[in-house]
Amino acid sequence: MQITRWRRYGKDRLYVREDNGADIGWWDLVTGEGHCAEPSTMPQLQEAVREWRSERVADPQAAQAAATVATAPTPPPTGPTPSRGPTAVTLRPEPIPAPAPAPVTATDPVPFPIVRDLIYRPPGEELLPNIAAARAEGQRPTLLRRIVLGKDAYSTWERGAIGERLVWEELRKLDSRAGWGFLNSIPVGTNGSDIDHVVVGPAGVFTINAKYHDGARIWVGGDTILVNGAIRS
Repeated sequence: MQITRWRRYGKDRLYVREDNGADIGWWDLVTGEGHCAEPSTMPQLQEAVREWRSERVADPQAAQAAATVATAPTPPPTGPTPSRGPTAVTLRPEPIPAPAPAPVTATDPVPFPIVRDLIYRPPGEELLPNIAAARAEGQRPTLLRRIVLGKDAYSTWERGAIGERLVWEELRKLDSRAGWGFLNSIPVGTNGSDIDHVVVGPAGVFTINAKYHDGARIWVGGDTILVNGAIRS
């Protein structure tokens, strides 16, 4: 199952898809509401959100934001007034509970974030949140989109991902025994930008940006590329 978090414009969502790319639905982390692709996929969506939250219990700050804490009224204390301690915080309950984190003290070590190796990133991964958001908004491959974007493209984001997969198919033909390798969808900055492909080999390091030019005349000579007679960088 593929779980992608999308945070932008004041929104915070989890988009969930099957390993084969089929939509399961998305979960609004702000309102605590689920939006499933089909009524039958709601249990899968809820289970994916539970799993996503449980993986973040190792990070106290992320777990504090993701956990659901229900506190019962505390009776008045008896005996001597205790010394002033930390103020208790009650979080707003959410529909799907997650395990409460262990209390954090000054002696607790700060955990390192979980980082996934770039070598495992598939082509077009940085576009997945935008693709999921476009599908959630109801974009579909109409006749015009089939003509302009391609039969499998629901949106311009999806057309870009299709192009990156086509380039990836060609890069897979590189001979690793000769020292060639490549990476896909390298994130740059925090605004969702990325480098489509980075190729490394005996001749040097190259970056590749996939572009869509259906039916165009492409000419390559040395360091110059012409698309319909116009120079492209």
